[in-house]
Amino acid sequence: MKNEESGDDLDEDEGSVLSLVKAVPGSVSLGSMLTEVRKLNAIRAIELPAGLFTDV
Repeated sequence: MKNEESGDDLDEDEGSVLSLVKAVPGSVSLGSMLTEVRKLNAIRAIELPAGLFTDV
């Protein structure tokens, strides 16, 4: 899958997305911020239902 904003190729393998999301953010920098944005985009790409975690 192609990430439109950054131009990076994202691996569609579920394990790769999970390991991306679980990765430690690291020290504050532009690079670490962009990594966190990639994590958010990966989570949003799953398109979970809006009320899924209402009771949690």
